Amino acid sequence: NEEQAELGSKLVEAYNNREWEKVLRYCDTIDCYQLKHIDYSLLKAEALAGLKRYDEAIDYLKSLNDKTESYYITHEIGNIYWLKGDIDNAIYYYDLTIMSRPTYARPHINLGMIYQDLGQKEEAISHYMSAIKLFYANEFYDEIETYASNIIVNIDSTYINAYIYIERALHLKNNFEGAMRVCMDIDAWCDEHKEEGAIFMENIYHMGENTFYLGDYEFALDRFFDYLTMLNNRPYDDNMECGAWVYLGVIMKRAEDYQVAEDCFKKAREINEDRANRLLKKINERCQFPD
Repeated sequence: NEEQAELGSKLVEAYNNREWEKVLRYCDTIDCYQLKHIDYSLLKAEALAGLKRYDEAIDYLKSLNDKTESYYITHEIGNIYWLKGDIDNAIYYYDLTIMSRPTYARPHINLGMIYQDLGQKEEAISHYMSAIKLFYANEFYDEIETYASNIIVNIDSTYINAYIYIERALHLKNNFEGAMRVCMDIDAWCDEHKEEGAIFMENIYHMGENTFYLGDYEFALDRFFDYLTMLNNRPYDDNMECGAWVYLGVIMKRAEDYQVAEDCFKKAREINEDRANRLLKKINERCQFPD
């Protein structure tokens, strides 16, 4: 009803202003489960924690049973234990949250921060990377940049997987210059570590992609030829092999070498016709090339 909705608006305003006494009062007044969009039970727990009434907040959350999603409850309990300084219990409840909701990234981030503070670098990186993979699957590219950069700057500047995810995030945000700079960092890492396997080959492909969209078709052409040559007639990654032939076809078509272009497109479609057609459509739309 209108009265409940008005109280709900006041509650949100008080919460945003961190006026915890007001939040508690409104939570106790509102029939929480008649209103949608905000889980008032968690707001009440946050308000109690904001007032440093940590044990009350934890007891309240544990009393909710099935009134809200269990992983929200365990995650919030973990948050409050962390605020309270009880790291062991915080870790326990974050782990419990991950077990019940493996696709929830936030507890991984919190565990990464905790282990980072504890100086347990491998555990920290493991949880940050678990979150980064979930962010990637859900197209949260800013979050990937934030937490992968944290690994590089504050934990391990040589951790190559962090660079790989930053490059992909930048590329998918159409920041091809930034993505290419990261490709150069990866290339330097490969040179230093004598890496000539998957990381090196994929980076050659991504160099080609980024420079293609930057309009340096000659450099892109060389990178895609390099990638295909390194395959040694064996499929390494069908998507990338298919993509390399598509990009080469587009470059050849722009150079008005139509027969070679068609041969490239044919090879791409033999590998994966659906992938080839989708990529060609994306390239034509993004670069405004004619079909």
